[in-house]
Amino acid sequence: MARLFARSIESLFCSAALLALGLMLSPDSHAQPAQWPARPVRIVVPFPPGGTADIAARAIGEEMSRSIGEPVVVENKPGANTNIGSAIVARAPGDGHTLLMASTSVATNPSLYKSLDYDTARDLVGVHQVIEVPLVMAMFPASAGRDISDLIRRVKASGKPLNCGSSGNGSLAHLSCVLLKNRTGMDVQHVPYKGGAPMIADLIGGQVDVAFDTPAAVLPNTQAGRLRALATTGSARIDSFSETPTMLESGVSGFEVVWWAGLLAPSSTPAPLIARLHAEISKALHSPQVVARFAKLGIVASRASQADFAARIRADIETYSSVVRSAGLSID
Repeated sequence: MARLFARSIESLFCSAALLALGLMLSPDSHAQPAQWPARPVRIVVPFPPGGTADIAARAIGEEMSRSIGEPVVVENKPGANTNIGSAIVARAPGDGHTLLMASTSVATNPSLYKSLDYDTARDLVGVHQVIEVPLVMAMFPASAGRDISDLIRRVKASGKPLNCGSSGNGSLAHLSCVLLKNRTGMDVQHVPYKGGAPMIADLIGGQVDVAFDTPAAVLPNTQAGRLRALATTGSARIDSFSETPTMLESGVSGFEVVWWAGLLAPSSTPAPLIARLHAEISKALHSPQVVARFAKLGIVASRASQADFAARIRADIETYSSVVRSAGLSID
């Protein structure tokens, strides 16, 4: 009897050990994040200080730090069309302590660069979209073309190319010029500038025919009569240009271009931690303090789900890859 009891105890301990080992090795156990946050969280901004993405990151970081009980530090790592900062986060541990305030560039760069130190689709995952801003197609007031249809007709009849300005090679405005050519059949000549300010100056001066830029950059000039807005590039009209139709409304099918900014994490970050991060960012993003700061910039915070944001990144990579291939574009 004693021997039988000993064997039962031994069997019980073996079963318990096997159960513990099974729990340790199960996929679900790996999906459970360690305590977060365990130290300060950093948001890498791949732009110089002072821009929209940088301001948004700092506003969100201040609110998050109050909620999670750890500092949220913004680090600016500009350079190489956002690739330097993106690579830093792509190589970081997926423990929720390193995030990237990315923009649409993270979806366009894989097509524009022959070699990158990271792969957006493989190494990064969308956590929370922060903002989205369509572009405005603006033109010199005296230029021909009352609307998009009239512009297309006049350009094709003239036999001359339409000069389309952008803030630089590989920018979203540049890809918009390419898309304009692809979707309308016009002869469009891209004219790159080193930034939006010199581009707008030449557009006002009539050195280029049309250009794509953000509503904030175009609005003061349309209000002053220096420029005329022809169309916006989102899926719906925007409040600041309520009288201006979208490209889709103007009959240009398949033309939807939106500049967005959002927070991404290393793809190795466990799903439960991604959900926690999304919840904390959402709480900060829609706090009265952040809403007020965004309102001063004419920005409305995004309410997209984590799944929707991740899907947008994947869709943009595919869309812009097609645009880049059609034009044979390459930066490096």
